[in-house]
Amino acid sequence: MLVVSLVGACGGERRARLATTPLPMQPSGLAVGGDVQAHATVAAQVRLTPEQVRQIADACRATTDLPQVGDECAKEVNDKFRRNKGMPCRSKQDACLTAKTVAAPTKPQDDEGSDVAGYIQLTAPECGDNVCLRVGVVEPKVFTEIVEPARHTTVSPESEGPTAPPTPGTSTPGTVTTTSTPSPTEESPTETEEPRPTPVPDESP
Repeated sequence: MLVVSLVGACGGERRARLATTPLPMQPSGLAVGGDVQAHATVAAQVRLTPEQVRQIADACRATTDLPQVGDECAKEVNDKFRRNKGMPCRSKQDACLTAKTVAAPTKPQDDEGSDVAGYIQLTAPECGDNVCLRVGVVEPKVFTEIVEPARHTTVSPESEGPTAPPTPGTSTPGTVTTTSTPSPTEESPTETEEPRPTPVPDESP
């Protein structure tokens, strides 16, 4: 289970502290239990380049939760969702940045009953079956602002890319499209009309 406790902060503010676990690219990444993962829904997902993976790792290595959009990790994540919009993850060989919302009844809450919005995680081939890093987002408004650029580009895991309108003459899964090609017109042999004989005038008396 994803556990949240509240600790005092400067100025009397209270900030959520999330349970952590060591991850390949993060010494203290967000810990998410199986019950939470089972109720999590993908809100946005984009494919990353190896250079972008390094940039995310550098910006988020020491981060467990994103309290505001201006946080360095939050800005880097938001930038990748914006730049890579329309670049879906197609296989396990792709490096992916994924934002997930957590549904009730597994949502952890703060002392005022506010739900934790969700979490953002990075996966890449170099991390094997493990998540490379993961950060939580407590405030729903912050979560929305971070992932909004790519919210409408999410694709299902089995999909290999965005759906495009079918091209005339091609088939799409579950349908059979046929194209009728006009058969060549058979040319009938040309009939040549034989010339008729010219009538000879009758000269008989």
